[in-house]
Amino acid sequence: TNATSVTAAALSDSGKYIMLVQGGLSVSSDYGSTFVGRSTGGQIHAVAMSANGQFMCVATSSDIYISTDYGSSFSANNAAGGGISWAGICMDANGYYAYAVSTASVIYGCVRTSPSDSFTWTALASGETFTGINRIACSGTGKYLITGNGDDAITQYISSDFGATIAANSAIGSYAVYACSISNTGQYMMCVNRQNGVPVISSNFGQTWSTVAALPGTNYYGCAISRTGEQVYAYAPYTLYVYSASINTMSLTAPSNPGEGAMYFDLDTFTLHIYAGGAWRNLAFYT
Repeated sequence: TNATSVTAAALSDSGKYIMLVQGGLSVSSDYGSTFVGRSTGGQIHAVAMSANGQFMCVATSSDIYISTDYGSSFSANNAAGGGISWAGICMDANGYYAYAVSTASVIYGCVRTSPSDSFTWTALASGETFTGINRIACSGTGKYLITGNGDDAITQYISSDFGATIAANSAIGSYAVYACSISNTGQYMMCVNRQNGVPVISSNFGQTWSTVAALPGTNYYGCAISRTGEQVYAYAPYTLYVYSASINTMSLTAPSNPGEGAMYFDLDTFTLHIYAGGAWRNLAFYT
């Protein structure tokens, strides 16, 4: 498939099931060896999938389309009564909690208690007014939510109670969140923007945020975080950056796109290499 034209994607934990959006929707059930086109109405804005790949959601300009059979078929959900244009969508690991945001910046939630339950959407935080949001991400448990707001440095919103309350996240400041991601428990959160900014990360459930110094300032269009929060990924045009938040998984080879603070350890020479001032600096250890 032509990766340069992919505008949205989701995959299962095993990697067996993959959804790609390249104008239309394509689904793979064999680790990406082959893809089959699936029909949906409207323009596709976002996709989400459960950890095992059984449940898939597609947010379009006309409806939310649902698959409960590993992507073999999709059906219109008539979400929230229909007639709504959807901008973003996310799902917990089990496919029991799902959240979506409309292009009118209304946040909806769907709670299911068994695999056979239907997807029914209800507006969250009734009476609250949200501004300019068009991205949404949730933790693997479904308990934590964060929103994105495209290119404008306006309010980001956060929830720590399955969307029962959704409040402005002042801790992140005026950072223009273009894309966001959360670890399984919700402890680790990541946001990127496409205004030549450095990604930011939180390791305490969104209470405080700091820049990821190992990643350069550039125009980011997407990000992902591992279930444990130890690995984060940021996507800029034609470039994928990977950063390890855990010293236990430090790279043993030089990264291909180092940013300030990037590092790796050479086992042959017992040397720690740190990228600073546009060059690799070496710190040798002796045994």
